[in-house]
Amino acid sequence: MYGSSRELYDIDLEVSDSDVYRLSEICREYIIYGPERYVDEHFDLLLMTLKYRDQLIDVCGIDNMSIRGLRQMVDLRSAVDIGGYRVVGLGDLIAYKKLLGREVDLIDIGFLE
Repeated sequence: MYGSSRELYDIDLEVSDSDVYRLSEICREYIIYGPERYVDEHFDLLLMTLKYRDQLIDVCGIDNMSIRGLRQMVDLRSAVDIGGYRVVGLGDLIAYKKLLGREVDLIDIGFLE
């Protein structure tokens, strides 16, 4: 949404934990993971992954989410409208990618800043 020329890998949707479960009932035919707790070296969150028309979509629960061991307080009200879609604000997106610090995030930051 902010103009990166990198090929889109997935779409991340952040919702309340209860909405992850609600959506799982609606989207069950597209679920390839979860919904369940996902923990790795970067994330600890409720996650459901969908595959719709060959596009991966991660639906992440934000009520009890940690990134690199730091509890995240996501305020969905800080999203901005771009082309009729509610998306994370640019400053919040850059801060998130800096916190993660993965190679792909550093590439994205180059496009975003």
